[in-house]
Order: sequence, then C-alpha cells, then structure tokens
Amino acid sequence: VSLASIAVIMISTLDEMEPVVRCLEMGADDYLSKPFNPVILNARISACLQRKRLLDTERAQADQLRQEQEQQAALLKDLAAANWELAETMEQLKATQAQLIIQEKLASLGALTAGIAHEIKNPLNFVNNFAVLTGSLATEIDEEIRRHAEKIDAGDLSYLDELLQDLRLNAEKIHEQIGRAHV
Repeated sequence: VSLASIAVIMISTLDEMEPVVRCLEMGADDYLSKPFNPVILNARISACLQRKRLLDTERAQADQLRQEQEQQAALLKDLAAANWELAETMEQLKATQAQLIIQEKLASLGALTAGIAHEIKNPLNFVNNFAVLTGSLATEIDEEIRRHAEKIDAGDLSYLDELLQDLRLNAEKIHEQIGRAHV
C-alpha cells in the first residue's frame, strides 16, 4: 500500500494561515486547529474515508476498464488475423474452383472429342472395309479375266488390266489414308 493512498488530517495549535496552506500543499487532506471538536474530527475522518473508498472504487474501475480494453485489443488482433486467414482461404478456394472449372471443361472437351472420334471412326471403318473388299474383288475379277483371256481382245485386255490396276491402287490408298487417321 502506497502512502499516497493514506488520508492525512493535520492537527496543530498554530493559528496562522501559512502553515495550514503549506500542509495542504504537501498533501494533507484536511487541517484542524487545537482545541478541536471531536464531532468535527469524526465528520472529517468519515469524509476522508468516504473519499478514499470512492478513489479506490474509481481506481478499480479504471483497472477493470484498462483490462477490458486490453482484452478487446487482443480480440481485435485475433479477429484481424482470423479475417486475414479467411481471406487467404477464400482466395485459395477461388483458385481451386477456377482449376476445377478448367478441369471439368477439359474433361467435357475430352469426352466430346472421344465422341466425335468415335463418330468419325465408324464411317472410316466402313469405307476401309469396302476398300479391302474392293481390292479382293479386283483380284477375283483379274483371275476371271485371265481364265477367259483367249476370248478377250488384246486391246480390251490391256484396258481391263489398267482399270483393275487403278482400282487396286485406289483401294490401297484409301486403306493407307484411313490407317493414318486411326493413329
């Protein structure tokens, strides 16, 4: 307990004003001259005690207010940190969302591409099968022409050979180009 919180009432036989003023300036709470009235002394002691209780209450409230302000400042600091973390998390979520959207678009594009490739592949397979069949038919026609070659004019035979050769060559080119498309 500091001495500043102790109430001081000066009692003196001096009647001059200067020592009274000096005592009060040095920190005395009150001054009585002798002979003093015990009722007045009791009233002044009660007033000093009441003032001390009020000052103690005021100090306690000031301390409590300071502690509450410190707690509020700490809470505001924690809240600011939490807001910053929340903002960072939000930015990460937005970036992740953007990546997911891109991945979904790429997946959709992949599925669409696969569907288109499938739709293109079916007719190509159909054409390829007919090209192979055409090559086989050209071979069969050539065999039939060779079996009946004595009955066919030499000029016509040469022309039929050229047609069959062109037919085989076209079928091979179709087969070759479709093979490239399948890669």
